[in-house]
Amino acid sequence: MILFVDDDANLLAALRRNLSISYEIDTETSAEAAVERIKNKGEYAVIISDIQMPGMDGIELLKEAHRIAPNSVKIALSGWAGKDQVIDAVNHGHIYRYLTKPIAIPQLREVIDGAIECYLEDRLGPRAEDLTREAFVQWGRELNHAIEGGQLFLVYQPQVELASGKLTGFEALIRWSHPTYGLVMPSEFISTAEINGMIVPMTRWALKTACRKIADLNKSHGRLKVAVNISAAHLDELDLVRTVKTVLREVDLEPWQLELELTETEVVENLDVLRQSLTDLTDMGVGFALDDFGSGFMNFSYLRELPVRKLKIDSSFVRGMLSDDKCAAIVHSLVTVGRSMNLTIVAEGLEEPEHLRCLEDMGCDLGQGYFFAKPLQSEDLDAWIDGMSATSETSTG
Repeated sequence: MILFVDDDANLLAALRRNLSISYEIDTETSAEAAVERIKNKGEYAVIISDIQMPGMDGIELLKEAHRIAPNSVKIALSGWAGKDQVIDAVNHGHIYRYLTKPIAIPQLREVIDGAIECYLEDRLGPRAEDLTREAFVQWGRELNHAIEGGQLFLVYQPQVELASGKLTGFEALIRWSHPTYGLVMPSEFISTAEINGMIVPMTRWALKTACRKIADLNKSHGRLKVAVNISAAHLDELDLVRTVKTVLREVDLEPWQLELELTETEVVENLDVLRQSLTDLTDMGVGFALDDFGSGFMNFSYLRELPVRKLKIDSSFVRGMLSDDKCAAIVHSLVTVGRSMNLTIVAEGLEEPEHLRCLEDMGCDLGQGYFFAKPLQSEDLDAWIDGMSATSETSTG
């Protein structure tokens, strides 16, 4: 999250002692090493560098950091001797601000907090209000431990064919079992993971874990599908096509048994980046579902531009369609348009028997929601599938 660069190792040790309890901190004693760290680890929220250092000086470092990590907020630490250089760099937009040495820790905290807020506003735009600085700092500091410490886990929500009641597969949903705060939902930490790059190892882990689980279920329950949510953030770093190929080969799963889900908003904002990767994956046989459709731009043109195979209607419309004629009309129109384009239609948020009857009448293909099951723990899937099969046999016998 924060990178400090200074050739004074004692100063860096003091900064770690005073600040590491509040922030995730990396340190380097040379500009050259700092550049390599940024290239290897990715973007930092804040980069703070001394100006006068042997070899590459701090001004050159921050200019190079501006080139390779343009979103990072850069701060220069300077004695009065380097003031003119720093002012010139600030004027050219390479540096957010400068601080003169020595600096008190409370003042440094205040500057860092302001820099983080600036970073979030730049990265998220109008959505910045959805992620507070405090949440970003807290989750950013702890997400590394969550992945390495096995605190993340997946739950699985069934997707059921409405006409027949047949189970077709599951959507894998990520959760965080936090040692202090208990269960943490993805809405609280995914934005932070997308910004600080932790979404990459998190996505690789989720893909492998979900595919391995479905491969295990195939041995006793036939061939099922699994849907995994992916983020468009850091897609180049994730190398999605190669990652998916590797996972499918390692767990021995057929490509058609994996579906990747992206939200409507993410697709619209990253259309050019996504187009080739998704085309390559669908050519392999991997499915692509558009999640939460109707909650964002509602632009049908990209249904033509991207290899979408499945459309998931946002749960808010499904839940509201029994009491709100407008919601019912939206659901009906989405089902009609989707089917006319040969897409499989999934209704999320299916909770009542009346939902099921209405959606069947509209011609909706699949349903997902509490009517069938809440998201299930991995160890409960076998028993749930057996119970569902027994119920289905009784109802048709």
